Amino acid sequence: MNEIKEEDIKFLDEFLADELTEEGLKELDRRLKDPDFKNYYKLRLKQKYSISPIRLFMAYLPMILLIVLCGLGIYLILTKL
Repeated sequence: MNEIKEEDIKFLDEFLADELTEEGLKELDRRLKDPDFKNYYKLRLKQKYSISPIRLFMAYLPMILLIVLCGLGIYLILTKL
């Protein structure tokens, strides 16, 4: 990967921190024509949205517990009938 301009890094920091605007998306489309910027953009998106397996499990743990408890409740109700 070649040298990324400081202006591109600053733009990407602001773009990822702000809400999506039409002007920002147009500017992003214009800048993505540069292959070096495109590679840097993909790297930043991967860093921002990658989640470790432990954090992913912890995020889904309440839903898993709810499903297990509902299943257990249904089982207990059906065995009492």
